[in-house]
Parts: sequence; C-alpha cells; structure tokens
Amino acid sequence: MESAPAPARANSLEEFISALRSLKLWYGNPSISQITQRVRDAWRKAGRPPNEWPSRATVGRCFAPSRQRIDEDLVVAVVAAIVGDQRQVIATWQHALRRVLGQAEASNVVTVKDRLPQDPAGFAGRPAATLATTPPK
Repeated sequence: MESAPAPARANSLEEFISALRSLKLWYGNPSISQITQRVRDAWRKAGRPPNEWPSRATVGRCFAPSRQRIDEDLVVAVVAAIVGDQRQVIATWQHALRRVLGQAEASNVVTVKDRLPQDPAGFAGRPAATLATTPPK
C-alpha cells in the first residue's frame, strides 16, 4: 500500500470500521492500550472530566466488525490518536464517518401515514359495526 488507508470508499459502518483497522495497521499497529491513553490525554487537555474518558474496552470496540452504532466523538479521537496532529486526515475521517452514519440513519427512517390505505377492490372484510342505540344506564 503506497498511501495511508482512507475511508472515502466506505459505504457502510462495517466498511468504515474495516478501513479504521487498516489505518491502525498502517500507522504501526499501536495497541488498544496506547490508543486509549492517547485519547485520555487529549480529552484531559481539552478539559473533559475523567468520568467521560473511555475505557480500554470501549476503545477496543471501535475496531469491532459488525457494529450497529458508534460514538462519533470517540472514533474521531481514536483516529487522532492513531495519526497524530494531521488535521486534514482527521477531518477526512470525520466527514466519511458522518456520511456513513447519515446513510445508516436514513435506512432506519420509517414512514408513518395518518390513515389506512383504501380497501382493495373485491375486499371481503367484516361487515360494518353497528352502534348501540340504547343509552347507557
């Protein structure tokens, strides 16, 4: 591979995560512990409280295949921890992740109608309900 992996071709979250694993390999395959420490250091410097710092397991799950959901802030921090201070590279990955997440959200959109569809021709349904004509006691 001549250049670092890029997420531009990712059309799904699974493809994006596969590219993220390739990026990790490309940059010397830092351990999950090393990446976690870098993310924590960056978040500490940014003023985020310790209760928001990710665990090693949480960072490791960013690389897990077949993810359904993912934390955008954490993934961008993981990319930054891998590539260092390469803002354009980080921005490219963030844009690709937003695009992939937008596609995932669009596939989960449900259309709700305010009425039932018309009965098809020749519908053999139940007879219309009759209303009670006697007043309640």
